[in-house]
Amino acid sequence: PEELISDLLVVQRSLAENKAQNVANSGRLPALIRQVEAFGFHLATLDIRQHSEQHAEALQEILVAAGVIGADVDYANLPEEEKLTLLTKELANPRPLVPPDFKGSDIVSHVLDVFHVVRRARSELSKRSVVAYIISMTHGVSDLLEVLLFCKEAGLYRITPYGVESDLDVVPLFETIEDLHNCGPLVTCLLANEAFRKHLEARNNLQEIMLGYSDSSKDGGYIAANWSLQLTLSNLAKVAREKGIGLRLFHGRGGTVGRGGGRANRAIMSQPEGSFSGRIRFTEQGEVISFRYSLQPIAHRHLEQIVGAVLLATNASGSGQAEEKYGLIMHAMEEKSRSVYRSLVYEDPEFWSFYTQATPISHISLLPIASRPVSRGGNAIGGVEGLRAIPWNFAWVQSRAVLVGWYGMGSALQEQIDQGNLESLRTMYREWPFFRTVVDNAQLELMRANLRTSRLYSARVEPEELGQRMEDLIEGEYAKTKDGILSLTGQSELMARARVVRNTVEFRNPMVEPLSKAQVWLMDRWDSLSEEDRGGVWREAMLQTIAGIAAAMQSTG
Repeated sequence: PEELISDLLVVQRSLAENKAQNVANSGRLPALIRQVEAFGFHLATLDIRQHSEQHAEALQEILVAAGVIGADVDYANLPEEEKLTLLTKELANPRPLVPPDFKGSDIVSHVLDVFHVVRRARSELSKRSVVAYIISMTHGVSDLLEVLLFCKEAGLYRITPYGVESDLDVVPLFETIEDLHNCGPLVTCLLANEAFRKHLEARNNLQEIMLGYSDSSKDGGYIAANWSLQLTLSNLAKVAREKGIGLRLFHGRGGTVGRGGGRANRAIMSQPEGSFSGRIRFTEQGEVISFRYSLQPIAHRHLEQIVGAVLLATNASGSGQAEEKYGLIMHAMEEKSRSVYRSLVYEDPEFWSFYTQATPISHISLLPIASRPVSRGGNAIGGVEGLRAIPWNFAWVQSRAVLVGWYGMGSALQEQIDQGNLESLRTMYREWPFFRTVVDNAQLELMRANLRTSRLYSARVEPEELGQRMEDLIEGEYAKTKDGILSLTGQSELMARARVVRNTVEFRNPMVEPLSKAQVWLMDRWDSLSEEDRGGVWREAMLQTIAGIAAAMQSTG
């Protein structure tokens, strides 16, 4: 592609110098040059993503086969310091661990073959075809060194007489609340590791880090996830400045507010002071892609808003260290909201029974959507921990509780108001873009929720007392959240300053209710159906109700 661009530029210069400036500077030629610059011969750059547990399991077998550890050693459970010593030593050794004809188990092939395919793609298609390898559930420095070791096995990490050559960005993904809080010290330790610093020097001292909005929200609730992410942005920026490296943050945002959704430009403008250098990546998922990009004028406006926000955020003075100024209040709100959320979702032994009966989660797994199975590992759904974030959110949208975008926030606000901090909350909402975005996004989710419809789903739960108890908890927290938001915003009703959105939701609700009633009716009769019926028109009817509600709510999760 570089050679093609060079030839096209020769043509463009020749035209410009020979009285054909219009042809040179407008129309098909400059458009073609831009296309080659953007897409090369590979069309799109792909990221590779794998779970850290898969790496550890594969590496166990490889290290034993290479004689680095004994068969009786459990690599995954070694202390972190021992792992780092082992991995750093092996990365300094130019020899591969296993011969090219090594035949390992399925897990080794599953992990290692990807790196060989990446090497071929970069060699035969374009070096831009794959540039980043993302590690889901990154918990330690060893998780990144393991990937570098796999890169070395495939020739993507090379030790030469002139230093290290490394072809891929190794990107940690921090997803849980705990990992978000600990990522600052982790990155500091990472940059102190000799092997990783050599890799980073080969990558122009630019480190990409991905932040998980979906799993952090599922782990700790809406307020805890948002505040943890905000602190993470601030802490990572501080570490990058101190260590003299470039930082590019990759925001793993979903479509719904509960997965980091909302207006992208506002999210960019809400980042902490000093945390934004102009480099940014973020995901666009599901129905959001069609909403934002299927119509050219809307796509142009959306991209223009993002570019505008990037320019403003890069040059803005920030919010006066708001994270420190309002940190005590936000920490207290995080703790309270997380406690309330986890007491319902993770600590109540009857919650899973309620969730599986009061939402269509078991039917969502029938849909041919998403890039991954509903549960981790593709196993049967057995609990909240194993359920992926997209179906977790999707099920709550279907039942119209939309719980993930606000639950726990009401108790946190009420506690602060009871402690006399209402004026501080009002000041935060007025002066701090981050807090205003969090509150306004929660308003939207409260508007999208419909408790009258949610009661239809809860009413089918057995025993009846369980459904009533859970619905009372949800409705109680809803009331607290609504009252708290109205108090701090000074509004008489939710979304009072966004009448178009409010009117759209109010207009839509009566049309969705018949679909919800049909879905509940189908769920009630599903267990009595034969296997043959479940695969026929009844299945089609169930999927149509799910698709219809998703289209009406403009959200699959």
